[in-house]
Amino acid sequence: MSGSDGIRGYLVQTMVSILEALQSEEPWEAVALEPNHESEKVDIKWHFPGYTKVIQVKSSRNIFSKRAVETWCLDLRNSTEADVYELLLVGPLSQPVIKLAKSGFQGVKIPNPKNSTLQDMIKQIAHDLDKYCEQRNIPSTVPSARELLAKHLLQS
Repeated sequence: MSGSDGIRGYLVQTMVSILEALQSEEPWEAVALEPNHESEKVDIKWHFPGYTKVIQVKSSRNIFSKRAVETWCLDLRNSTEADVYELLLVGPLSQPVIKLAKSGFQGVKIPNPKNSTLQDMIKQIAHDLDKYCEQRNIPSTVPSARELLAKHLLQS
């Protein structure tokens, strides 16, 4: 993996975390990116009341193969103890991976694979930020300002 691919991977992990935080319907207590005491397979660890969820994020400009996805699921499942395991894919998917995502693999959920560009994810964060504020009666702002805020969240 090149340096730019690694940076892109960390950026996608951060975006996924922000989106998950904004979209979560249940309250979460804590979130850790790249928890240093966990296996290298865990990119995001969520603590909810009564359970823990771990996520591995894979992003690629190339098509994900079913074999690679199955391997990542097994690696994540065997890497740490958690109540919920998720493999989140960001990039183009093969038909077999789309089918696999519907049922998960070996106890690992593969939720809503995303075929998104970084710019698409920034726009989604801006949109979800607006919904988040609306639900909490926080005054909203214009879309361009929300996109700036989304970009700022990524740089923090």
